[in-house]
Amino acid sequence: MNKYIIFLRGINVGGNKKVPMKQLSDCLFKAGFVNVKTHNNTGNVYLESVVQILDQVRNETEVLFKKEFGFEILVVVRKFEDVEKIITENVFDGTYFGKYKVPYVSFLYKPSMCKFKEEQVVKQTETEICWVHEKGGHDSPFEKSFEAKIGGIVTTRTWNTVSKCVEMGKNN
Repeated sequence: MNKYIIFLRGINVGGNKKVPMKQLSDCLFKAGFVNVKTHNNTGNVYLESVVQILDQVRNETEVLFKKEFGFEILVVVRKFEDVEKIITENVFDGTYFGKYKVPYVSFLYKPSMCKFKEEQVVKQTETEICWVHEKGGHDSPFEKSFEAKIGGIVTTRTWNTVSKCVEMGKNN
């Protein structure tokens, strides 16, 4: 079985695009995904599948969610081992963790070669951006500039949330 972590963008935020996690898990299971686990109410999912191609997992889940919930949900899919590597490498030095310094990982919907030079960026690949926001709360002007600069879609999670997603997979 292939292990994946999927991040759903823009659900259960401000009362919009309501997606109950139990219903989400049930519909994924019925569609053939196994060991489905969710974390938080904002669409963080660990699952396993016989499907080996990321784009196929993304396409299948986006079609499934549109049918199940009646609206489009953008899905960012990563192989479990790739997300685990982000956590294991821990690009955030201990000085970034503090009351007013919160580490984030932004996952790009599609790969991008755009490079950010802002001091908040700790590490960047063509599919992820690891960064720190001084005041916490990832709804910052810096993050809003991601999509404009890369010409694509981004979904962001705190370091803690990404760590919890990896724990879901390790406990399987």
